Amino acid sequence: MRSNINIGKVYKSNNCGDFIILSYSDSKNVTIRFLKTGFITNVFAKHVRDGQIKDPFYPYVFNVGFLGVGRHNSTDGGRKTTKYSRWTSMLQRCYSEEHQSKHPAYIGCSVAPEWHNFQNFGNWFDENYVEGWHIDKDILVKGNKVYSPDNCCYVPKEINELFTKTNALRADLPIGVSFDEKKKKYKSSLKINSKSIHLGNFDTPEEAFVAYKKEKEKNIKHIANEWKNKISEKVYKILIDYQVEIND
Repeated sequence: MRSNINIGKVYKSNNCGDFIILSYSDSKNVTIRFLKTGFITNVFAKHVRDGQIKDPFYPYVFNVGFLGVGRHNSTDGGRKTTKYSRWTSMLQRCYSEEHQSKHPAYIGCSVAPEWHNFQNFGNWFDENYVEGWHIDKDILVKGNKVYSPDNCCYVPKEINELFTKTNALRADLPIGVSFDEKKKKYKSSLKINSKSIHLGNFDTPEEAFVAYKKEKEKNIKHIANEWKNKISEKVYKILIDYQVEIND
């Protein structure tokens, strides 16, 4: 007995949008298609009625990310997997207005469409992740704002933090430079190991930047050599050759 389950009729799922009935064989074999994603699956008739049907391609993570179909699970033993947590955090940085209001450096960032699918990210994660390391999107491609398998790499926290920018004090000034209202001088400073190092006061922002550039590049090379035997040769070379530019 179909109980008003009619071919061509549209129903609502609880969390994954509308779906349409394509065929009805019996109460344990109803073929449906989700309207938003086009995903086709077979379900029990009772779930058509109660809405307990899931679409693995429905973008439930910040209206962008979806679980997909494959071997990578979001949970293990009732707890979120590391790769799933890293994936959702990446999407949060790019698509959560609340997060970006607290961390404006991520405004304008995005995730490549192939990584909207958790299964694709999971494959890359398994090949590249090192426990305790951070995903970085702009070492391989300077100024990059798109998280993708071609642009990203995992690096130690110390390297990742080398390129964290704090724009609150610099306004329109060069990177590493702020204006000291009391002294009426341009101040150059550099953060090392979470501590701000004062590099001096200067008459022009350009002079202050030169001081910053010299010490910043020196520090990048120092950190690169500390991790030389653990990071990839490609990342090491980029760090050694890195040039700080006034508009960074």
